Amino acid sequence: MKITGQIYKIGDTQVVSEKFSKREMIIKTEANTPYPQYIKIEFTQDKTSLLDTYKVNDEVGVEINLRGRLYNGEKGEQCFVTLQAWRIESYSTATIAEVKADVVSNDDQDLPF
Repeated sequence: MKITGQIYKIGDTQVVSEKFSKREMIIKTEANTPYPQYIKIEFTQDKTSLLDTYKVNDEVGVEINLRGRLYNGEKGEQCFVTLQAWRIESYSTATIAEVKADVVSNDDQDLPF
């Protein structure tokens, strides 16, 4: 599943335990509408470093997995849902222009005549 939008906030990496670290990002979808949506997405383990090259207001597409788990605690059984990212890509106009220019220049080199 893919979510696209504008980065609203990038958190610091949190070391939860020796074997688990996470970093959260909030993405703003439907930014040009009266009712934008703010969605928290979690990057874990080695994926936390994927956010190092991004900043607030960058337009991005994030590939996620929907994760759910049950917890039986003092308040009884509870269900927790997490959006866990495994890939992020920039949608900035500069990046799109660079990709188009690269495609044009590579196409010229691959022509058989």
